[in-house]
Amino acid sequence: MNKTTKGSLAALAAAALLLGGGGSLAYWQATEDVDGGTITAGQLALDAAACDTAGWTVTNAVEGVTGAPFDVAAEDVVPGDVLTKTCSVAITAEGTNLRADLDVTAAAVGDAAPAMDPSDYTVTGTFLVGGEQVTEITDADDGSTIDATIVVSVPVGTTVDNGSQGTVIDLEAFTITATQVSA
Repeated sequence: MNKTTKGSLAALAAAALLLGGGGSLAYWQATEDVDGGTITAGQLALDAAACDTAGWTVTNAVEGVTGAPFDVAAEDVVPGDVLTKTCSVAITAEGTNLRADLDVTAAAVGDAAPAMDPSDYTVTGTFLVGGEQVTEITDADDGSTIDATIVVSVPVGTTVDNGSQGTVIDLEAFTITATQVSA
């Protein structure tokens, strides 16, 4: 064995003894617990129970009908009808910097067949909070009420025998949604 190899082996053996308990190589450490408090998650919820009992009205400019009561269980729509339902929705919007977009959609038709093609009608919603029209809510609206207006329009087409005749739109199944968005 040459001198370089012997020196390298001796250095490795010394390092192994120092690190492996044959000597002492100490690192100091200190810890302290820090009280970070607790974090509570906010919440976003809508209570639309009042919408269940709110009635529909119908307007048809061609027929000169404006805001007449419409019984969805007993009456049928025709092209040109605009059905409207207005109801109150309670807002729970807790959380700093919470912001949510509002929307209304028709739910799936389910077993009510034949279903009207979605291209034969439109569903829109408008929302008022404190008398002001809004498209979103924030944490500042917590505890407020949304005055939601749902509008279903069956436009007049140019085809006399269009595919919507005898079809069904389930006017009892709508969803008002508040979807959180980035602030």
